[in-house]
Amino acid sequence: MGIRIISMGVGEPDAVKRLDAIAARTAAQRGQPPYQPNGRFLQRWMVGIMFHQRLINLVVSNVVGPPVPAYFAGALVREAFQLSVLQGNLGIGVGVLSYAGQLHIDIVADIDSVPDAGTFSAGVSEALEQLGAITGKPRRGR
Repeated sequence: MGIRIISMGVGEPDAVKRLDAIAARTAAQRGQPPYQPNGRFLQRWMVGIMFHQRLINLVVSNVVGPPVPAYFAGALVREAFQLSVLQGNLGIGVGVLSYAGQLHIDIVADIDSVPDAGTFSAGVSEALEQLGAITGKPRRGR
């Protein structure tokens, strides 16, 4: 597991063009090794600067989950989510997890530092609709 820092061009209003630009930026980095903090000292240094850094304002974590349904104590697991963890002065995190042919997205925000998190969430939903990724109404709470 490694870290990649990528400038995301989010100003493009067309979701397909925006996704193509982001894909091109990430593809350009795939040939290079990701940043991987090694050693206890370096990891402690990273944790220390997280409260003062200005380079990153959003973390997105994408995890490939099992392609087939899983069971827990004999019960079918219908959905699975990767919960983002905010560290340092990061105000918003997005977790993406594939599971049994579905893609689940969570957004975790510090409402004090990101008071318009609802606008961000609505924008993510709108972009997914524009891309044709949402086939039905989003599920809200159970």
